[in-house]
Amino acid sequence: MQYLVTLLFFCFLCGCNASSGDKPATKDDSKLGQMVIIPQFDSVGDFHDGFASVRIGDEKTGKWGFIDKQGKMVINPIFDEVEAFDEGLAAVRIGDDKSGKWGFISHGPYNKEAGK
Repeated sequence: MQYLVTLLFFCFLCGCNASSGDKPATKDDSKLGQMVIIPQFDSVGDFHDGFASVRIGDEKTGKWGFIDKQGKMVINPIFDEVEAFDEGLAAVRIGDDKSGKWGFISHGPYNKEAGK
C-alpha cells in the first residue's frame, strides 16, 4: 500500500492525468519504473487472491468494486463497504452502517495451491 501511495504521489507531481477517459487501464512507460495500473480510483485496497478493492466516489457516497492485476474492473462498484478476498470470498455490505446487510461474493473457482 505504501508503494501505491508513493506511486500515486509521483504521478500527481509529474502531472499525470488521473481520469480514465479512453486511456487503457495499464501503461508501461513510466520513467521510474513500470506503471501497472493508471491512477483512476478514489481509494484502493491491497491485492489479495489476485484482486484489489477500488472505490469510485467519495467516502460517504462512493461505491466499492474489484479490479484484477491488469486493472480491469471485474466486479462493478456497487457495494458500500468491502473486505479483501480470502480463499475466493470477500465480505461485502450494501446499505448504511446501521441498517446495511453483509454478505459474501465469490470471484469464481478458487485454486488454493495457485492462490487464485
